[in-house]
Amino acid sequence: MNQQQTNDCHASRALSARGGIQNFFFYLAAILISCFVLIFIFYSPDFSFYFPLRYSEDGLGNSVVVKSIIDNGWYLTNPYLAAPGMYNLAEYPMSDSASLLIVKILSCFSKNYAVVINSFYFLTFIFATLISLVIFERLGLKRWFALAASLLFSFLPYHLFRNEGHLLLTTYYVIPLYVLLSVYAYQSPSFSFKKILFFALIILFSASSGIYYALFGAFFILLAGLLGSLEQRNKKNIFFAMMLSVLIAFTLFLNVSPGFFYQLKNGKNTEIAFRAPAESELAGLKIIQLISPVNDHHLRGFRKSKEHYNQTAPLVNENRVATLGLIASLGFLALLFVLLLRNTELFFWSRLNVFAVLVATIGGFGAFFAYHVSSMIRSYNRISVFIAFFSLYAFFFLLQKFSNKKMGMAAVLILIIGLYDEIPLQSSITHYQDIKKQFTSDAEFITAIEKKLSENSMVFQLPYMYFPESPPINQMKDYDHFRGYLHSKKIQWSYGAVIGRPIAAWQKKVSALPLPKMIAELKKEKFSGIYIDRNGYTDHGKLLEKQMRGLLHAEPIVSPDQRFAFYLFS
Repeated sequence: MNQQQTNDCHASRALSARGGIQNFFFYLAAILISCFVLIFIFYSPDFSFYFPLRYSEDGLGNSVVVKSIIDNGWYLTNPYLAAPGMYNLAEYPMSDSASLLIVKILSCFSKNYAVVINSFYFLTFIFATLISLVIFERLGLKRWFALAASLLFSFLPYHLFRNEGHLLLTTYYVIPLYVLLSVYAYQSPSFSFKKILFFALIILFSASSGIYYALFGAFFILLAGLLGSLEQRNKKNIFFAMMLSVLIAFTLFLNVSPGFFYQLKNGKNTEIAFRAPAESELAGLKIIQLISPVNDHHLRGFRKSKEHYNQTAPLVNENRVATLGLIASLGFLALLFVLLLRNTELFFWSRLNVFAVLVATIGGFGAFFAYHVSSMIRSYNRISVFIAFFSLYAFFFLLQKFSNKKMGMAAVLILIIGLYDEIPLQSSITHYQDIKKQFTSDAEFITAIEKKLSENSMVFQLPYMYFPESPPINQMKDYDHFRGYLHSKKIQWSYGAVIGRPIAAWQKKVSALPLPKMIAELKKEKFSGIYIDRNGYTDHGKLLEKQMRGLLHAEPIVSPDQRFAFYLFS
């Protein structure tokens, strides 16, 4: 190597190092901006990491998953629930092993479930920003536009309203990875050991982060492969897409395999998680909801308009959070217009977009699939986050194509407008004071019970509520019985026995017995007392507790908010 070559080599290394440093600080800036926006949205004098952001219904169910991992190492079994048996979700497994592994890692730093669940939720924003930023850049967006697009993608209303109630849906940071694989399938894919390994790792992570995203992702990969094969007259594209889809299916099977093996051993449970085909219509996608203002918009006119629609239109449910926001809505409309132009650079994205709508819309191909193939996938509105990614890419691609050199200023201005439009008023995201009040009252109540009981004492919970996915019982909502476990350290609770199995059947039978026989049966099984949720009774439990005091000759421990009562057996 001569002196000139040596100098060129040194110069190349210096440029590479400088580029690496610039990349590091750019991605660090993306993280810091995400954190700043999170603080702006969630900060309140009442906020604390020691209180969950959701403390009802599915929020309680997700909290139990997190606390089960903390207490027992994984979520499938828990000896503190379903007494006198054991809580076992083996036949109701989740395809979210990658997400739950992140929870497990976080549990190494804190044993407080609220701290862990809050940390995971906030991390999903940072992951969504970073992963989408990398993919937007890889797809050709300039750096500033890619940053703006990634932040708008990360802070979609979908993310904010799903919150910890639908914790494992906030992992939509995997969607850009599915989109990247779809692009590879559409183009002329080349094969090598390194690429195959790279794709396999992406799928292993992505398909272990939610079954909805995995199935939608497989659909778009197959669609892209088919389009590529038809246009290029090359079977390699569809073959590649099918190979990726098989890997997705295999990964999903690995995630849910505990359910198959459990049912092989214990028989099929026909009572759990039934899905009617009509549910695909109830929770389908509506185009009007994509381009409507966010719920609880900052501007009064937009807010009133959305409230009127929500209150008067039919089939408004979880699909109300499918809002794309102003910027993505413009991109969505642009992709629809591109269908008329055909040979444009966005034609591929336009076709992905329109097929997403055709599948997910009420009465679309998703409903056909539910009625004629399988009804287990019902909430097709959740495809809206794929549509958001396509639409944001389209908007910034067009802006980049027709903009001048001052891209940084334009990106900042659009980002500010977009975030202002996407982020609702604080009051609609969470209610810190209400949660804090309920959480503190429950904690004091359970602490008082634990002082009276020895380790591993069993507590029977009334009224009987089946698990999982029970309708409300009077004012008592689904999963409310989990509140006891979430605040306890050593007590075994009756709630959590899976419907359709012997323990749940025994609990239901015992709870229907006359009170003297019920207490006798519970004492026979070594239960130490009865926990009553007064909200589960039309008379707030007054008649039941009058009988209880007469039989046990004791006054109950009552929660500070008067909702719960505990009667200790002598």
